[in-house]
Amino acid sequence: MISHKTLGHPAMLFGLGVVSFIIGLKGTMLIDDAVKADRAVEGVQMAQPSAAPTPEPSGPLLSGPIVSPDSFVGIWQEEWGGVQSDLWIHNSFVNGAPLVSKPGNWRVGDVRYENGVLSFQAYGGDSDWSFTYWVTYNTSERMTLRVARHHDNAHFDGYLNRTGGVPPEPTESYSSSPPGGVPGGVPGGEVGGVLGGVIGGSQESPARQGPVRVSGGELLGKLLERVDPVYPPMARQARAQGAVVLEVKVDEFGEVASARILSGHPMLTQAGVEAVRQWIFEPTYDANDEPVEVIGTVTVNFNLGSSAAAEPAAAPPQPQAPTSSEVPAPAGLQAFVGTWSAKWADINDPNGITISIVKGQPRVTRTGGWSVSQESFDGRVLSFHTQGGGSNWAFRYYLEYAGPNRLKLRVHRLHDNQSFTGEFTK
Repeated sequence: MISHKTLGHPAMLFGLGVVSFIIGLKGTMLIDDAVKADRAVEGVQMAQPSAAPTPEPSGPLLSGPIVSPDSFVGIWQEEWGGVQSDLWIHNSFVNGAPLVSKPGNWRVGDVRYENGVLSFQAYGGDSDWSFTYWVTYNTSERMTLRVARHHDNAHFDGYLNRTGGVPPEPTESYSSSPPGGVPGGVPGGEVGGVLGGVIGGSQESPARQGPVRVSGGELLGKLLERVDPVYPPMARQARAQGAVVLEVKVDEFGEVASARILSGHPMLTQAGVEAVRQWIFEPTYDANDEPVEVIGTVTVNFNLGSSAAAEPAAAPPQPQAPTSSEVPAPAGLQAFVGTWSAKWADINDPNGITISIVKGQPRVTRTGGWSVSQESFDGRVLSFHTQGGGSNWAFRYYLEYAGPNRLKLRVHRLHDNQSFTGEFTK
């Protein structure tokens, strides 16, 4: 034990000064090594991207013994950039890589084990940001970690420290992608199933068995509204391009409930996710004529030679009302035309919504300070987005013909993901 008097001794002060100088010198060397490692990463990102995560350079940070994948299994605490959270590496393997999951609304995919380095992508949490992790085994109690944050291309170094225990078995079917990814697969998965229960479900709806998987072609065939991605400036500077493959879950209303990264360049994946989450699809119905959730894969292409994916699509000009003979209306849409009163939950909006046909397409207007957009008719369901009123809340309406002067109504409230049923009457 060193007393306060001992610390005041000149010899002790000189010794502490020497130790401080050595620690400061080693800290400078470590910072210099980290800067060199980051520059090495930047050099790799300038290379032509592939569908796999950007390969990390070898060196002191990611060097270590070449061990088997099961050496990584356990419950770990990650520490990097001020972050401390749990990471579970399961004692189950797909394509030679262990299953990886993160508690706390995180989704994990594109898990790989190559040349002693375990890598994977993580998306979600409270921020909806996405990251790529690279883990190198050091000892049974501590592993080296590097993390790339996609939206700003920041890199962090840290550690995984074993906390003890064995991670619980995954509650869903997991898989890990081999190099290049497997379109249609489910890399990583979600611990505990669908976050928040049945997304978009109402209290009146019976419990469902889970989303229905459809092919990518079938899903794209139901696409009503597509939002092109914004090309990330740093990705453009780095000449990064290529395909981003995402697994999307579409709810009963045709809106994207989640988008999971399957493959793609780390500098492009987040932009792809942000674009796809704004897409609108035609709802899918089961054999009982009930709307169901579906899962499928979509691909977003980033091409430096194409401006279509580089900038958001320009809003189309608003059409002018034509004469009734200009464009024929889709069959069945005429039954929706008129001025309607809406009733659902505690809402009673008398004669507040007017539906007309403009150039063969539905046009919806609403009184009371409400804006209306994204009208679409699939031959059976008329849907539109409305926002404003006194609350500035946003809703998605779905109308089906229920007889003369009556429409069956489903409403999806966006800010809290609640759904309601009601009716339109003339």
